[in-house]
Parts: sequence; structure tokens; C-alpha cells
Amino acid sequence: VIEPHCGPSNVRHRLQYTLEVPMLSLKEDAPVLQVGREKLSWVHPGSYFVFDDSIVHAVEYDKDSVHSTHRTVLIVDLWHPDLTSAERAMLGYMYPPFPKEVSTTS
Repeated sequence: VIEPHCGPSNVRHRLQYTLEVPMLSLKEDAPVLQVGREKLSWVHPGSYFVFDDSIVHAVEYDKDSVHSTHRTVLIVDLWHPDLTSAERAMLGYMYPPFPKEVSTTS
């Protein structure tokens, strides 16, 4: 279980792309992502969801199922589609994706 949580603002949307899910005999056994009131299931590798990270979300597994033991997802943060290019530039400056300089010496 991943407890309910949310991102700090709505400037991003989060994409979760399924890399690995347990072998499932029934869709009801699949892990469930709940975003607000909507429930989504990871049924097979390659499935994906995009959602507003500022909405409370959580992950649940069927406790009684031997199949629902793990999942592996690739998480990609995307800019909210309504942001202007100036707002994206400002946020990119405030939160750069990578350090500008990486030291390789100790």
C-alpha cells in the first residue's frame, strides 16, 4: 500500500508507465491507483496513466490475492498543459532537471 498523498502544486502531471505487474488471473487482483474518486488498474505491462499529481492519490493491492505482490512503473513528470512557455521557463530555472555542473573528483 502507498498511503494517500499529493504533490505540492498542480504545475505538473504525472505519467506512470507499467514496466512490470504480477501475473494476474483476474483483473480484480491487479494493483489499483486511486486518484481522487477514480480507480485505475495496472493489468499488463505497457499500460499507462496520466493524472494531476496535486490530486490526492494512493495505491492499493488486494490483500487476499497471492498475485498482487509488486509492480514496477516508470514515473515521468510532465508540465501541466495550461502552463505558458514563460511559466515553464521560470519553473525550469527554479527546478532544473539536472545539476549544471557535476564534479567527478573526490
